[in-house]
Amino acid sequence: MPNMIQQVDELEAFCLSCPAPEEVTTFFEHLGMRLDFQLEAFPPSTSSGLAQLPAQFHFEEASGMSIIYLAGEDSAMEDGERLPPHKSRFWAYPGADAHVFGQITRSVALQWSFSWQRPPSSQTQHARQDVA
Repeated sequence: MPNMIQQVDELEAFCLSCPAPEEVTTFFEHLGMRLDFQLEAFPPSTSSGLAQLPAQFHFEEASGMSIIYLAGEDSAMEDGERLPPHKSRFWAYPGADAHVFGQITRSVALQWSFSWQRPPSSQTQHARQDVA
């Protein structure tokens, strides 16, 4: 398993619950992560045709690992793209310490009962690298 973690560039997870941002922040602080910055929710005007974007919370760990928490449901950004049912979303990016990345991503998945996966764009990129 450590070899797989070292090769991962990005993980994403679709969560069936939407934990409060304060709960997520407190949990991440216990894991040694800090809130780096946040973006408020974007409620577009009804005439704009744009989808609402939930609030985002960006966390970082000393090794450079980061996790983004999207506190609400989002929509597919590209035509034909389908997202699984979810109430919130997480993305994880490794830093310099693969062991820390594995520990933190496992803890987060257990806390909110989801499974991490490679995003389709990441899978395509790795397939191209494997062929080259």
